[in-house]
Amino acid sequence: MDAVNVLKRVEMLEQRVEALERLPQQVGELASQIVQLRAEMRDGFSALRDEMRSMEGRIETRTQAIEVKTDKIKAETAEIWAEAGKTRAETEGIGARILAIEARIETGEVEARNFMRVLYEDLVERMKTLGG
Repeated sequence: MDAVNVLKRVEMLEQRVEALERLPQQVGELASQIVQLRAEMRDGFSALRDEMRSMEGRIETRTQAIEVKTDKIKAETAEIWAEAGKTRAETEGIGARILAIEARIETGEVEARNFMRVLYEDLVERMKTLGG
């Protein structure tokens, strides 16, 4: 081998050795970054869990409020239906009374017509007797 070739190979080996010598430091820095990343992720996940618990509490509170309002609406709706039933019953009662009154009026009209006919016939009879 010639000397130039050997020198080049030696320089290449020196560069590789230098790169390999820097490798433990780079691995150490990488390990440090991994440890830091793990700590940040742990803190992030912890914060996320805390926020989720907080949200769960707020959701539970809102759900309970909605249930209370729903129960109140159901109770008010039941009251309205009960009141509507009473009103319907009262209306039906009034309708029945109106029909009874109409029947009595009709009966009274028939009786009044019959009485007027009797009076008219009696009047005609009296006029015949007086007049003739």
